Amino acid sequence: MKKGTMQDELRIEKEYKQLAENLLLESYEQKVRDGKAGESKIGERLANYSFSTVKGNIQTLFEFENTHGGVVPAYQDTINQLLTIYKDDKENLYILLTMCTFNVLTSHALKDKEYGTPISAIAESLFYNIYEEVKAYEFLRYYCKDENKKYANWYVKELKQRQEASYKHHFAEAFYKNREWISSKFNTEKGKKLACKLIELCTQGSGYFEYCLVEKLNNKKKGTQNTISGIKPKQWLLDTWVKNVDLLQVNTYKLCPMIIKPRDWDNPEYGGYYGDLAKYAQFIRIDFLQSNSFIKDYQKRLKQLDLSWICRCQVKL
Repeated sequence: MKKGTMQDELRIEKEYKQLAENLLLESYEQKVRDGKAGESKIGERLANYSFSTVKGNIQTLFEFENTHGGVVPAYQDTINQLLTIYKDDKENLYILLTMCTFNVLTSHALKDKEYGTPISAIAESLFYNIYEEVKAYEFLRYYCKDENKKYANWYVKELKQRQEASYKHHFAEAFYKNREWISSKFNTEKGKKLACKLIELCTQGSGYFEYCLVEKLNNKKKGTQNTISGIKPKQWLLDTWVKNVDLLQVNTYKLCPMIIKPRDWDNPEYGGYYGDLAKYAQFIRIDFLQSNSFIKDYQKRLKQLDLSWICRCQVKL
């Protein structure tokens, strides 16, 4: 162990804590810049708040039966295709569509939060995401069975190892081609129209987004512009995003080597570190800073136990 003073140890712990906070903040800012905010942990949390409402709206759309005649929506053929593929697994279809819509909407809205994003661009991205997911589902369900079951685990494992969407796409397409498997084909324009409807349902059901007018450059030489419909985040979404990032920053940490003798463990909550990292080194991995009935009951039970022998073992380690 490198020798040092208490002040040196406190300074190093503070620097490592600050480093962890800076790295986390930069990672989330990068997700926003890359248009991947919806895929983050915070994006998932935001979706959970109104997931059931939006999912219910999508389910109603898909299960509506037009018994009175009239105009059939342009996206109805796409709905029928999806229902055929997910014929006895509709619940997973509705979950997939809800997740994709939230992810794509949140990502685009936060990336272009000031001026908004054209609905046409969001719809194109959403349809692409849904199509990729449906192809993977169709391949695993209808091709990877009987003698082809062996390909399922291999396919999923290799797909998970690729982080970027483009890498996943190229791998999947090569995998399908090598096995001479062809997925169902969707009409792109009708698919985009369905995506527009999903965007509408998510915007209305979640309350996170609002419609706006986005300026679009028509002719670069003449510089003429017009406005088209777009989507941008409501202030609540922006405030909640910042608040959640701040909360994650406060609770993030990066453990570091010690330059003085570690603090002795005299209880399960404190030991090892002395400064900014002290509260993150519990050998019972529970956030004791939370205030809820479970934590209070857990702490009460701990006080009834003799944990001194565990503390002595921890000190020896």
